[in-house]
Amino acid sequence: MKRIRIEMILGLMVSAMVLAAGCKKEYGTVTLGATIDNGRNAKVYIDDVTPCWHNNDLVRVNNQTCTTTAAYGATAQITDVAGSSHYRAIYPADIVGDVDISSSSTIAVTLPREQQYEVDSRGDQKVKVPMGAYSSSERLTFHNLCSLIKVVVTNRTGSDFSLERITVETRSAYLSGLGSATVAGGSNDAVELTTPSSASHQVSLVFPTGNRPTIGRGDRDTYVYYIIAPEFEEDDVSITLTSTVGESVTFQKRASLRHNSMALVSLTVEQLDPSNDWVDLGLPSGLLWATRNVGATSPEDYGDYFAWGETTTKSTYYWSNYIYCNGGYDQLTKYCYNSDYGYSGFTDNLTILQSGDDAATANYGGRTPTSAEWQELINNTTSEWTTQNGVNGCRFTGSNGNSLFLPAAGYLDGSSLTYAGIGGYYWSSSLYTGSPNVACYFAFRSDYQSVGISARDNGHSVRAVRSAQ
Repeated sequence: MKRIRIEMILGLMVSAMVLAAGCKKEYGTVTLGATIDNGRNAKVYIDDVTPCWHNNDLVRVNNQTCTTTAAYGATAQITDVAGSSHYRAIYPADIVGDVDISSSSTIAVTLPREQQYEVDSRGDQKVKVPMGAYSSSERLTFHNLCSLIKVVVTNRTGSDFSLERITVETRSAYLSGLGSATVAGGSNDAVELTTPSSASHQVSLVFPTGNRPTIGRGDRDTYVYYIIAPEFEEDDVSITLTSTVGESVTFQKRASLRHNSMALVSLTVEQLDPSNDWVDLGLPSGLLWATRNVGATSPEDYGDYFAWGETTTKSTYYWSNYIYCNGGYDQLTKYCYNSDYGYSGFTDNLTILQSGDDAATANYGGRTPTSAEWQELINNTTSEWTTQNGVNGCRFTGSNGNSLFLPAAGYLDGSSLTYAGIGGYYWSSSLYTGSPNVACYFAFRSDYQSVGISARDNGHSVRAVRSAQ
């Protein structure tokens, strides 16, 4: 009797297994519906700021790259997708590469430092704003992962000019490079860039040869361009317009960019400045160095002298006429983290020059290097004391063979030019951490080079740097 019962139980178990196997879902190839979340301002291409798909847009879905068809405004189909219990998708596909994105809501993405300007058949700019979607059904709703900077240009120079690029650079926030995207299927999905070694403070919209717009002169003519960027908190932002002949103009702003939004920046060009030369020394950071001092007309020219945080020259350099104090070294009104040195106990804890106080940004382009960037120059070049066109100075040669000459321009103490021809003294953008009335600078003579400190009211040379474009 027990034997019969056991056989019956075993038979039922086998039958149940067979039934279970027969009920297992077999996935084939499916077509997914793709809808852009209009209510959240997500965009693929911008057609008069209307979000829309185009046929043959490339979308990464789980572990394959697929194309859109039957595109009509904010809806499209994604065809020939391998069936699955869930679908995670990112547009455009090239920001994630050939990887499986199905298993995690956090995905490595790369936002390009250079965005290529494209137009459609109507002449409107195509803007491929990254989007993400997640669903357990065959209907995907795409949400924006980034935001847009809308640049409106008006030309008042009196003559037409052609654009080669628009460059946006921030002091602190990262705008391009390697980061991570959260794609969980909600409006909070976003790209975040947080790793200094693989992210950049700069992003450019590049106009390729044959597709470079001419900016016509006249107050009534405006030209609109869009640049993709992740959100960032309020920051110092510089926007540089560069013409096809190397002339440029830089605008300084304090701005922020909210997630899933569009920030409007209106720029009126009054004049374009002649091109400034830069040299690549093959440094680990990729930083480019200006070939001449701020205010100089050649690499050997001494150029101008500035107190730290001031953007104009003057005849004398004393605490009594220093812009950021109330008459003395212990009466600071900006860049002060110690109340003993602040006017009436003032502190603001600022330790890096803001762009509005940067002599390089205001008078040349780029910015003043930090103390760490001066140290990078020392550590990654060979140097020699030399004379160039009759001027003493120091030449730094990078691993790629390119070189940089810094004249021994001395410095201004009060109204006296000191150590000209003997030493060079160049400001950094870094406040000294030991006392807020002094800042870091780079000093050299024939027998030494070092990053040191100097009173902020002294007049020193400034050499600009910028990120590679």
